[in-house]
Amino acid sequence: MAENLPNTYAGGVHVVRAIGDGQTRYWAVATRREQAILEVQQLLPPGWIASITERHLTPDQVAALNMHPGSVRELKYEP
Repeated sequence: MAENLPNTYAGGVHVVRAIGDGQTRYWAVATRREQAILEVQQLLPPGWIASITERHLTPDQVAALNMHPGSVRELKYEP
């Protein structure tokens, strides 16, 4: 059973892909699935498109991001 880490988001952390200007960026979003795309889209320049992925982060990756409810973090790696 996974250990509950203090100060980390216990709910789902979704991976959102953003595409624009010939680039692809990935974001971790600690919200409801249906809210995740909207949260990332607000941070993107005009012309970028965000979509939810089926990719998952490991518990260690989520803990390292220190996610809280509503948190959005750009990932420095492709999950």
